[in-house]
Amino acid sequence: MKKGKLKKVLSLVVAATISSTLLVGCGDDKKEGKDKQVLTYNLAADSKTLDPALNTAIDGGTVLSNTFEGLCRTDEKDKAIKGGAESWNVSEDGLTYTFNLRKDAKWSNGDKVTAQDYEYAWKRVLNPETGVEYAYQMYYIEGAEAYNTGKGSVDDVAVKALDDYTLEVKLHSPTSYFLELTAFPCYFPVNKKVVESDSNWATKVDTYVSNGPFKMTEWKQKDSLVLERNNEYYNKDKVKLDKLVMKMVTDETSAFATFKAGDFDMIDVVPTSEIEAGLADGTFVTYDNLGTYF
Repeated sequence: MKKGKLKKVLSLVVAATISSTLLVGCGDDKKEGKDKQVLTYNLAADSKTLDPALNTAIDGGTVLSNTFEGLCRTDEKDKAIKGGAESWNVSEDGLTYTFNLRKDAKWSNGDKVTAQDYEYAWKRVLNPETGVEYAYQMYYIEGAEAYNTGKGSVDDVAVKALDDYTLEVKLHSPTSYFLELTAFPCYFPVNKKVVESDSNWATKVDTYVSNGPFKMTEWKQKDSLVLERNNEYYNKDKVKLDKLVMKMVTDETSAFATFKAGDFDMIDVVPTSEIEAGLADGTFVTYDNLGTYF
């Protein structure tokens, strides 16, 4: 397997694996203090942005998948399961989705997560002034492409909060994987009050308000980022880790040496020369990957 491909494969695996397996716990994580479960993972990069709308990188997606939650999550088979929505209905023609949000979902600052937060977040992604590279991921929604390309109005985007806990979405054509799309970071909600009060909200710990299983408690640029269990999360009792420490060692040889020394519990990029031995002794695990390269 070529080095470049291995990097991409393992990076994508971590983005998916961390977001799902941290909820069920990890057998080898360290204990910090009495019964504190801590996992130290090498993120290998200082994310360019941690704004769900603007992120396009795997490292940022890894952080976002742990700190935010969309209407749906995906299971180990990449199928949609309940997330911020506890149920949904789809019209017979496959065009209208009505999501019923959890009434016990809260932001990490204690605010309630509402349907208005989703409507605001999605239209923010599509707003051409926001400059979102992944805005096209929402072009399945009626009126979305026209608004994003300056040919339509935000009022024509068919995303509407019917009340605090009901979100209606209309598509321009049936899309069998739309539920899975709502688990993608650009579909994550954001706290309207927080975002509108500070344009730099996603760059500071104090204003980084999220709705997922973990919340940010420390961020040292080019060094580390610390996430701790979000006690406002509706499913917090299922989150087994107390803390997730993400380090930013960019050199793969140094990261591997730190892993061998026991200071990293998990890495996703390794020197090519170590691959064969690591696979043989069970230290490394490979996964299938679906991707397009050019």
